[in-house]
Amino acid sequence: MDFLGSAQRIELVLDSRNLGLSDACGTDEEALHDLWLAKKAVELVCSHDTAQAAQEYAEALHERMRKGTADASLSPLSATKRERRHAFMETARGELGTGGTRLRRKGS
Repeated sequence: MDFLGSAQRIELVLDSRNLGLSDACGTDEEALHDLWLAKKAVELVCSHDTAQAAQEYAEALHERMRKGTADASLSPLSATKRERRHAFMETARGELGTGGTRLRRKGS
């Protein structure tokens, strides 16, 4: 759950930026560091597929933090981030045995 908490912290920073608010949770660099540290725990305890999905989601978040755009909702980086988050969640659900039917997402 550390990975999801760290990922959610990055999502909060990105949402705050998009809304023009100040950084609500500390420095961006600290948030990125926490994300990559938490991702390492996923690599240690999860299957290759779940670890790879976490890697790709973390990369999408990292890229979005570094190259965020003024209108983030229309950015291709935003779409990639959403796709990677969905892929990670579905892979993790499958590994935990709670997968079953894929969760439906708005816009998919």
